[in-house]
Amino acid sequence: MLGLCNDAIIKISEQLLDRDKLMLTMACVALDKLKYVFIYTDLKNVEEICHLSYFDNFESVKICKDCAYPKKAKYIHFEARSLEIPKFVTHLTFAKCFYGPLQPGNIPSSVTHLRLPDGHHHDLENLIPQNVTNLMFGDKIHKIIKKKHIPQSVTHLTLGKRFNEPVFDLIPESVTHLTFGYYFNNLIKLDTFTSITHLYFGCAFNQSIAYLPPFLTHLKFGSKFNGLIHGMIPQTVTHLTFGHAFDQLIDNETIPMSTTYLVFGRKFDQPIDVLAFRTITHLTFQGKFNHPIKDCLPKTLTYLTLSDSFEKPIDGCLPESLTHLTLGNKFDLDINKCLPKSITHLTFGYSFNRPIKGIIPSSVTHLTFGWKFNKSVRDRIPRSVTHLIFGRKFNQPIIKAIPISVTHLTFGPHFNKPIKGHIPLSVTHLILGDKFNQPIDDAIPNSVQYLEFGCCFNQSIKNCIPSSVKRLKFGKTFDQPINDAIPNSVQYLEFGLCFDQSIKNSIPNSVTCLTFGDCFNKSITHIPDSVIHLKLGRDFDKSINDVPKTVKQIKLSLMYNKHIDDKVEAKIVRED
Repeated sequence: MLGLCNDAIIKISEQLLDRDKLMLTMACVALDKLKYVFIYTDLKNVEEICHLSYFDNFESVKICKDCAYPKKAKYIHFEARSLEIPKFVTHLTFAKCFYGPLQPGNIPSSVTHLRLPDGHHHDLENLIPQNVTNLMFGDKIHKIIKKKHIPQSVTHLTLGKRFNEPVFDLIPESVTHLTFGYYFNNLIKLDTFTSITHLYFGCAFNQSIAYLPPFLTHLKFGSKFNGLIHGMIPQTVTHLTFGHAFDQLIDNETIPMSTTYLVFGRKFDQPIDVLAFRTITHLTFQGKFNHPIKDCLPKTLTYLTLSDSFEKPIDGCLPESLTHLTLGNKFDLDINKCLPKSITHLTFGYSFNRPIKGIIPSSVTHLTFGWKFNKSVRDRIPRSVTHLIFGRKFNQPIIKAIPISVTHLTFGPHFNKPIKGHIPLSVTHLILGDKFNQPIDDAIPNSVQYLEFGCCFNQSIKNCIPSSVKRLKFGKTFDQPINDAIPNSVQYLEFGLCFDQSIKNSIPNSVTCLTFGDCFNKSITHIPDSVIHLKLGRDFDKSINDVPKTVKQIKLSLMYNKHIDDKVEAKIVRED
């Protein structure tokens, strides 16, 4: 049964972020074993993970030299500064300092993703290996490109910033994703390219689009495009994005029936018609749009983002299909009885500062308030909300305000009210804003796993941090004694700028990542054997003679010039 359970967990882990996978393995001893089974997909520098016992489980790594890499690595990234390129690299880019020139055979056949350097002095004849699928030309490579230079294996082609040449005789039939650079503004005739499904134009493009590829699904215009589109967009396009200059009238024959995802840029400010958007599920307005939307939104709509200029009433305007609503920065109108009960994600903009009693539907799970909101929330937030974020100016009492459904709670910079007895046991992630500086004795529930304090917090924490906390971060001014204050559950511990207290017998042996701020300058001889990553700030000027052998990496200031004992096995990293 346990094996079956593990199989299910491993399958579920494929949908999780690496951070969440690791958090899951920390839940108990049995799950800790899965740390060596999970595959980690985030791109990581090999130097940062080489000490980990589960090193071989990383799928995507970045190397800076010919070195060992994880056994399960599929994607190996390398930035070349010379012609010394490891033969196993899959993703190859060139540093700005690379001059070349490149010749045939210089690029390993293992490379599938290639970004050529910016110089224009390379011989492109037989230069690009036949295994390359993703090809990006450097910004200065333009007039020398010919079709024979691009292998038939290439499916994703990005032309450089300065490229502005005709492309009809350049694009291989294998290309499915075509991206033009910033300055491209040439006539296009791609109506015979049936393989191209994704087409992205750069900033300067503002030409006729009468000859687009016939089977496009994704089409994105750059900032300057403001051409006619009536009857010109293929009926296969599902995702359509206009740039900031576009401001043409949209009628019921402009947007294809196939389109479900539609984004308008900053200058768009035309009246809209429900018939023009009858198939749209995701609709975004940016910038200037400020027209009435009553009877203009389709019943298919699930995601709606209104522009920062939008200030029209929304009473009776929003379809019952809507699940995600983002209101723009100027919107500050009454929304009583305006929000459909289908909404799960609700985000208010900068200016909204209205009473909310009875207006938030019980369907909302993610609720975010903007900068100016500072109204009472007592008994006003429904028990469906799990993620709650307050904006910059919110500073109201939270007595009977946070429902027991909330798991992720974030307060803005101005919040500085007592929290004792007001944070429910459901909260697992708690972030307190920069001005918060209240006593926290018996205030943090033992459900909290992630706890972050803001800039001004400088209160005693003795017997205040629950044993559930695994990640603990302090702000700039915190400088209190920590003896017997940090629970043995904490694995990631970060102190802010001003902290400079003794750590003797104070850091629990559960901590693996330990970070000190710039003012810290106390002895580090009492760091526990559990620590793997150690970071010290600019003011630290003690000799490093005795750190646990478990410490694999020590980050130091570039100004650090004290003695480091030869017995210290940790990798020393210098940084600003």
